[in-house]
Amino acid sequence: MKRIIFFITIISGLSSCEYDNYDPPQSELSGRLLYEGDPVGVRQGINIFQLYEPGWENFEPIGLNVKQDGTFSARLFDGDYQLVLIDGNGPWVNQSDTIDIRVDGNREMDVAVEPFFMVRNENFEIEGSTLKISFDIEQVVESADLQFVSLYIGKTMLVDNQFNANEKRLPSGGIEDLDETISMEMDISGIDQEFLFARIGIKTKGSPELIFSEAEKITF
Repeated sequence: MKRIIFFITIISGLSSCEYDNYDPPQSELSGRLLYEGDPVGVRQGINIFQLYEPGWENFEPIGLNVKQDGTFSARLFDGDYQLVLIDGNGPWVNQSDTIDIRVDGNREMDVAVEPFFMVRNENFEIEGSTLKISFDIEQVVESADLQFVSLYIGKTMLVDNQFNANEKRLPSGGIEDLDETISMEMDISGIDQEFLFARIGIKTKGSPELIFSEAEKITF
């Protein structure tokens, strides 16, 4: 029995060495989510992409890291890939196109989307212990219904509907006219540092995700 156990241990050790000898992927695929050339803000880590490498027996999608500013990246081996946006997972119109990608060294690419709404002309000001903001909403898709808009603040640059120190929500019923500039206020007296990050999110009815403005650092 001792000899059998020893033999298995040796084989296991050799297998580990073989795996360790494989070089990790060296090429990087990176890009941005854009609407008409403008960056599209999302929730950090949103699951919107499926990246495949055809021809392999295990045809499982490869993860793409999507940041809140809409940039994404993945370390890959050189080869041919297919990129698909998952239907219904993003705050934009579904698009079923498959994007063919050839990776041979580092590769940059942009992915165009059509969001239901966009945040425009945002402005942040602090008066005493009150954060005052104003912004416009661009309705990109005429048939889209607004559910709510929210102001999110955080102590770090990572801020969205899941990571925040506070939220102030304005339901669609509180917005009389989408063509008018919207104003909101939030008490920030509980912030115990000299700066914060603020971000505006827009929720569309029927969509699981919000579209966001850029995270703004505000010093006071």
